Amino acid sequence: MERAVFERMAELDQEHWWFVARRRILASLIERLIQPPNRTRVLEVGCGTGHNLGMLGEFGTVDACELDLTARELASARLGRCVFEAKLPDLSMFAPESYDVIALLDVLEHVADDVGALTAIQKLLKPEAHCC
Repeated sequence: MERAVFERMAELDQEHWWFVARRRILASLIERLIQPPNRTRVLEVGCGTGHNLGMLGEFGTVDACELDLTARELASARLGRCVFEAKLPDLSMFAPESYDVIALLDVLEHVADDVGALTAIQKLLKPEAHCC
């Protein structure tokens, strides 16, 4: 996507009703169904411009990755640190069995090797962890 599109999306996603409501619903589902432990480690794969990072950060420490450079730069600014470059199924920059929750929000349907992506993600989950 063009930089202007990502920048416009980043302007709107904190106030637009659809993004706001979606984050509330996702947070409620994570809290109710996953019940993350204290000091949860969360990874968002394909974080886009980072509009969900704040919500996910309410559950613990968040790491993120994104393929697109422009989106990754915007997300890094929001996170306050580096968002990693990653193209599924390669998630080798993350330590195995290190995350309690891994979120793929509107991502998996865009990945050619979905089985490979899920296999890579599964390796990053702690034994008692969840993927959403």
